[in-house]
Amino acid sequence: MNYYILRYTGKQKGESGERFSSDYLMNSGCPICGTMIELEGNLTTKGLKNVNNDFFETLDGDFIISIFFFKFMISHNIKLGSLNNVIDIDGTKLPLFYLKPHYYFPRADKVSGLIIENQCYFCKQNGYFNDVIIGDLEKDIPTIVMPVILEYNNIDNELLNKSDTFYTWEHMGVSNRNAEVSRERRFARPMLIVSENFKELIESSKFKNIQFERVTFVNNSRIDIQE
Repeated sequence: MNYYILRYTGKQKGESGERFSSDYLMNSGCPICGTMIELEGNLTTKGLKNVNNDFFETLDGDFIISIFFFKFMISHNIKLGSLNNVIDIDGTKLPLFYLKPHYYFPRADKVSGLIIENQCYFCKQNGYFNDVIIGDLEKDIPTIVMPVILEYNNIDNELLNKSDTFYTWEHMGVSNRNAEVSRERRFARPMLIVSENFKELIESSKFKNIQFERVTFVNNSRIDIQE
């Protein structure tokens, strides 16, 4: 079975996470920057009460799905694990779910299409940014985002059989464990990896604004997923 980085290409909607009193386990994750600190309970959001999209990404990089999307995927035996509703800052529980995988891929053995800036010296898990070729608006030359290629050796079938969604070890952007005068608290988000079953169902159902970039497995003989 193949696996893919899932990217949302539509307009990001609403805000989520650290600034709205979401409950994070501060004793988890990197003790220096905060990368991989775990959310406990519901994701608190702002500006999502009137959003009707089935799948979208917030301005803070969290993937959100509708209750329809959730039930649809479960009915087709896609393994998402237990997901929590998101809540509004006023405490209202919304008919939306935070698409939060329960498992991480290991660190990629080879990465291309990303650059590293301001990376935490301790965990080295954050500071990843998309590599881009800057265009020229006056000459009508578009900016090109380079494709991301993640290459893995010896991914264990036991891990792959547990879910159809995973986080990457690599986290996009920088983290700031504690709020400061010039910077808010922020935790870098990982990329989302999904199975071919997930991808095929998305494509057959024509969900919009979603694209996929294939993950590379060097030792394909080990990729033997149980159906």
